[in-house]
Amino acid sequence: MDSLSQKMQQPVSQMITIKGQRLRVTIRPGNGTQTPLLLMNGLGARLEVFQSFIDELDPSLEVISFDVPGMGDSPAPVIPYHLTSLACLVASMLDKLGYKQVDVLGLSWGGWLAQQFAFQYSMRCRRLILACTGLCLSTRQLSVFACLIERWWVRDSWWMSGIFLPVLMS
Repeated sequence: MDSLSQKMQQPVSQMITIKGQRLRVTIRPGNGTQTPLLLMNGLGARLEVFQSFIDELDPSLEVISFDVPGMGDSPAPVIPYHLTSLACLVASMLDKLGYKQVDVLGLSWGGWLAQQFAFQYSMRCRRLILACTGLCLSTRQLSVFACLIERWWVRDSWWMSGIFLPVLMS
């Protein structure tokens, strides 16, 4: 790999504030010739969940990833969000970062958010890519999901009742 490719691949992480909400954002710079790719991670996942995928992408492609409020290093919101307000937050994040249009890839729950963003901001979403967005769980997966919910509920009932369930049901 030449030094230009290596330089283009160095991700830049930052904390930004959008409408009073702090978000951790990481951008792997590209060469500016392609539409940037915005990654939306699944419920409970940090933006690092995409790192091995990002490493395999063309180094000239700019890649934006972020921790949804309450996940990873983005603090929980003061007021619970619904998908519509999260999509608005994503659009405002893109405005602050200077992106007019992106391709969007949503993984798992991030696919729900990606669909909402594409619906609300169709002119900003050039392409929508969905990965594993269905809630089709096997019995074993359901038991793991139930244990995860139980732990969240016990640890932080405000988060569970005020954020997780309204977002899941929206």
